[in-house]
Amino acid sequence: MPRQRKSPFIKIISSNLFIVASIAVLIFLGVSLGKEMIRRHQISQRINSLESEIEKLEESNTELSDLINYLKSDEYREEEARIKMGLKKKDENVIVVPNLNSNDNINQSAKLAGNTNQISENKESSNLAKWWYYFFN
Repeated sequence: MPRQRKSPFIKIISSNLFIVASIAVLIFLGVSLGKEMIRRHQISQRINSLESEIEKLEESNTELSDLINYLKSDEYREEEARIKMGLKKKDENVIVVPNLNSNDNINQSAKLAGNTNQISENKESSNLAKWWYYFFN
């Protein structure tokens, strides 16, 4: 029986070196494909975050534009003239409410603290006298 002769192509494909090289190439391609998929996913996440940031900045820009338009309006000028310059419209009654400065509040609290110190120093007086002094002085 004559032995069949294998073609050179089949010899190369069936050799151990070719099989090992093919597996190495497949592993390399798989790793490259995985890295590319991860990179694309990261890029799409970055795009989504940038798009949401763009939306926030556009909203902020719109709010600032509205504020600029309000500050340019006559309504704002009139309000500022009333508050800062004390101006009023015709036939308008103005009521002035005194504003207690923070210094006045500090002075009052210091007086109260002084009164409580005087009370605590005067331990010999009766409890009723201490309450009277606390509420009416």
